[in-house]
Amino acid sequence: MRFTFVCAGWEGTAHDSKVLAHAVYNPEHNFPLPPPNKYYVVDAGYPNRNGFLAPYRNTQYHLPDFQRAGPRGKEEMFNSLHSSLRNVIERSFGILKKRFPILNLMPNYPYRTQVKIVVAAIVIHNFIIDQKINDELTNTHEDEIFPPTKGLEGDPAPSRASSSDESQMSIVRDAICNEIAAARGNARR
Repeated sequence: MRFTFVCAGWEGTAHDSKVLAHAVYNPEHNFPLPPPNKYYVVDAGYPNRNGFLAPYRNTQYHLPDFQRAGPRGKEEMFNSLHSSLRNVIERSFGILKKRFPILNLMPNYPYRTQVKIVVAAIVIHNFIIDQKINDELTNTHEDEIFPPTKGLEGDPAPSRASSSDESQMSIVRDAICNEIAAARGNARR
């Protein structure tokens, strides 16, 4: 639950994909692209492209949807697991905001000061995690178990998005989906 990159300074109304595109394509940010066969888990507001694994669109996604009737079909199973991973990301932001309530309602400081407060909060949060400092927020979530991931052959580090990037990542997503379905089928036997 550690933050690995910060691009502070955008308005809260800015679309996440616009912020990500700015971070990825602006060389001064030195955005850490995932290595080959690794992916950032992104929500449906982002394109499914090399290095960024989005859920299936037009398919149930949110965990409460599955609490009523469980996932049906392999795409819903994929989306259910994808949503679980996204919840870990959202919980990380929740912990950050609980640890530093100033982030919930930023005082009317100058813009540059507000940006520095966000960056400082993340640096201190990471320090607490790295040093394994015993605090209630960290202890509450430290025993969470995450499913192991298995890399798949095929995709180079991301570059500018193109339709071939999306199609290649869709192939990777489908392969992961099929592996999940096969593992689920074997577990039922």
